[in-house]
Amino acid sequence: MKSTKGLHLLGNIPEGLPPLTGAAASTPAAVNGNGERQLGDLTLEPYMDKKNKIRFKVQNSVMVKEVLRRAKQLGLKRQVRPSNWKTGQLKTWLKDNPIIELDDDVQFLRRIEAALCQATINNFAEANAQKDAEAKTTSIQFRTREPFLRMIVAAFEDNVRKAMNQEGQCLDHEEFDARNSDQRPPNFWEALAAKYNNDDSWITETEVLPDLQEDFSIVHEIYLTDVPSPVTAEKVEQLVWSYHLYLWHLSDKMDVLGQVVTRLDTKVAASGDKVDTDTSKRKRKRGKNTEEEDDDLTNLRRKLANCLPVSG
Repeated sequence: MKSTKGLHLLGNIPEGLPPLTGAAASTPAAVNGNGERQLGDLTLEPYMDKKNKIRFKVQNSVMVKEVLRRAKQLGLKRQVRPSNWKTGQLKTWLKDNPIIELDDDVQFLRRIEAALCQATINNFAEANAQKDAEAKTTSIQFRTREPFLRMIVAAFEDNVRKAMNQEGQCLDHEEFDARNSDQRPPNFWEALAAKYNNDDSWITETEVLPDLQEDFSIVHEIYLTDVPSPVTAEKVEQLVWSYHLYLWHLSDKMDVLGQVVTRLDTKVAASGDKVDTDTSKRKRKRGKNTEEEDDDLTNLRRKLANCLPVSG
């Protein structure tokens, strides 16, 4: 049908369809056959929540063609000269002269607009699912010993240690040019995250270290299902440096570092923001410890010193 053929130009601008069809037809859109939504109404879902509504703007050249096509059908071609009309005039004329009698045209517009509506809904759902997945990954927290132990054991794997040894090395021209390539070898954080996220074919087994703490007097087997996962390389790096800084805080508090390095304020966030290097403002109230407490502190200082050796 010629009238329907003329409407196919709308199929080339699907995102410009709602406002044009909203002016073109006053009948409700038959989305899924329920007719509950006005055709192409940008004030209703799913268009209302779309941020970039400028993409729905219809070019004047398209509306001019639609005015001419519709005027011909209504027998008004001689009276209408839309070539020099402004946007407001075009929209007003289309609104005042809707498609109400040609069923084929109305049904065509309904089908195209309904398809656009469904595509918009699907895009929203996909974007929200991706956002939720990213939020779940970035919000992973290590609150028990199992994920830390799994990451520590993963750091001793051969491929992870190799990546760690190569971390910070100067790159030649070829390596520098390929630093963002998918073919480049993983860096330390990526290798560590990949090993941590490995499936149950890799079972973490801790060493027996009864002198470290009584919890380590036995072997701990840790499966991937026992820890929060997956973690990204960025999350691994954040966790490692956060707890590295925490270890320095603890070592400083236990007087392991002494005066070798500038002391850090224990109230500083693990991110390292606003580090207080003016130690003269800090005053510690020390009570008298029992002999057992002194022994515990001595052992703790010795173990911390072994974990974080410093010169001096």
